[in-house]
Amino acid sequence: RMGTTVGTNALLERRGEPTVLVITERFRDILKIGYQNRPCIFALDIKKPEVLCEEVIEARERYSSDGTIVTPLDCDDIKEKLME
Repeated sequence: RMGTTVGTNALLERRGEPTVLVITERFRDILKIGYQNRPCIFALDIKKPEVLCEEVIEARERYSSDGTIVTPLDCDDIKEKLME
């Protein structure tokens, strides 16, 4: 329990090490876009929550809707992008 409390507090207080999100290619902005629902539909000044990761890396990989691997994960490509 101690570990989860420390992790949760670091997340809420925005302290700790910078994080990187590794996400499927072409889904880079999915967290920024978020859901299309809004509590005040006619509000012009929309306040979105901060994205928790410092950087986003797109991974070349693809799964079909039934979970079959269409394009296998390219680990070497991810390692190269992490080193940049």
